[in-house]
Amino acid sequence: MGSTTSKGTTRRRGRARELQPETAEKQRRCMELAIKGLTYQEIAEAEGYSDHSSARWAVARGFERAFDTAADQLRPIYQGRAELLWMKGMTLLQEGLDGSEDEEGEPTGPDLDKVRVGAQIADRALGRLMRLSGLDQAAVTVSVGGSDLERLKNEFAGLLASPTLDAEVVEVDDRG
Repeated sequence: MGSTTSKGTTRRRGRARELQPETAEKQRRCMELAIKGLTYQEIAEAEGYSDHSSARWAVARGFERAFDTAADQLRPIYQGRAELLWMKGMTLLQEGLDGSEDEEGEPTGPDLDKVRVGAQIADRALGRLMRLSGLDQAAVTVSVGGSDLERLKNEFAGLLASPTLDAEVVEVDDRG
């Protein structure tokens, strides 16, 4: 899960030291109490926290850690499945490119339906792999504001105000 920055992106929190087993167990108990419907104040009293905000933090951190652990364990499984799907799509695409045969076993050329289906499967699998690996995120964020925004507004207004071009449609002769 991670924390959300002021720009709305999510990043993982770093920890200076390893979580103590007693703390992890206390967070797990707090999560169970929250699931049962106890208030944060009741959880704080039951687990010996000084106030409700400490109990809220323990519950949130416990769920975050559980989510991070589950995601870390599941990510390689789904990456492996996506890789198998990609290989299946590429195999199908290659089979289509190699061609097909008619009823007598004579080659008839590429099977374009197989090529199309194989390419679609491989493309979707590659997209999944990129998402699972975090490669679908933009590496650079560009923010436009202040004078840049005003300049863009002025350019756009100029384009809208400019006279339209006088043109005519010309047909192209395909016989050439």
